[in-house]
Order: sequence, then structure tokens, then C-alpha cells
Amino acid sequence: DGTKIAFAVYRSANFQNAQHDQVKLPNLQLGSSGRFSQIYIYNLKNRGLTKWPVLPGVNDVSPAWLPDGRIMFTSNRNGFFRPLLNVIGTGKRREPRLFIADEDGSNVEDISPHEVTAAMHPYVLNSGRVAYSSHWMSHNLAYNTTNGGINWPGTVDNMWVLMDSDHQGGDMTALVGAHKHKIKTSRGRLKTIKAFHFLGQRKNNDI
Repeated sequence: DGTKIAFAVYRSANFQNAQHDQVKLPNLQLGSSGRFSQIYIYNLKNRGLTKWPVLPGVNDVSPAWLPDGRIMFTSNRNGFFRPLLNVIGTGKRREPRLFIADEDGSNVEDISPHEVTAAMHPYVLNSGRVAYSSHWMSHNLAYNTTNGGINWPGTVDNMWVLMDSDHQGGDMTALVGAHKHKIKTSRGRLKTIKAFHFLGQRKNNDI
């Protein structure tokens, strides 16, 4: 109803230098020691600030208000790991999934058991349905492009498509990118569509 804001705060017990391609950068970032993220609710009317319970080592992020007053959010609290891939293994961090909770963070429900890998960034559309990013690495989809190798997965960080569901996590459908990897522009150029994150919607309902 526009009277409250839900947001996430990241915390850590230390800072560390960022790295890229095994090179240490001068930029500081949150370290891995005691790291977690927590959802807060800010009340615009009384300026009150409340926060959800802390779960050590767990990242609760990307809160989105649902039509029924509850909150859909992303969390790695279930300790879920991505599928085993040839050469690069399973990954070393817990993957995020979609959850629904009451405004105070209670009655948490995992609504993405169908997601084999990760789900992130829920966004409530004007229709009331929720679009989100889905990491498609199951059913050998990681091998649909091989980077020129034999039995080698493609760039798995790019394998994100857009899915949507009703605001209770049911009736999941593929929205963009799941069945078509390229799109032709008005000038005839082919554009690769992949790595979908961070949604928005215009007044004419374009996403």
C-alpha cells in the first residue's frame, strides 16, 4: 500500500580486497568471515524500523511485497547446491531459492522445489504474477554450447532465463529465454538473450 519499504542489508565481520583473474584489487568488499544478509522493514508513517531474525551465514535478500501482504524473497537457507557438471564440479556455495514469509519473517515457506539450481530477484508484475531469474543448468542444458570443447559446459554464469509464477509460487511458466536463445532486431541483427537479472515493468506492461 506504499506505507512500508522492504530492503536487505549485507553484513560481515571483516573487509577484504576484491580480486579479478587472480589479481588483488585496491577495492575493499565485505569479507567471508561472519557474513550474512538480513531483511528490514521501514514504516514510512511512524519511521519505525524492524528487522527479521538473523540466521548466521544465511543471505536473505530481494524482498518483494505480494498482493496478499506477505513477502517473497531470495535465500540460501536450505543449503542447496547446483548440479554436478563435468570438469567444473558442483560449485562451492549454497544456491539461493525463492521463499514466502509473513511481514515479520515468520512462517517461511520454500516455494521453489522445482528449481534445480538457483532462483533470484523476484519482481511482482502488474498482473499480480511474479517474474524471477532462474538458473537453468539441469537436464544437460549447460552443454547446449560447449565453448569449442568436447563434453564441456558453456559459460554457466550466463544461463539465466526469466520464469514467472502466481504469487503463491504455483503455475510456473517460462517467460523469456527458456526456448529461444537469440532475438532479431528491427534492423535484422541477431542479439543473444541470456543472463537475465533485475526486472522492471512499464506502464504499458512491457517488462
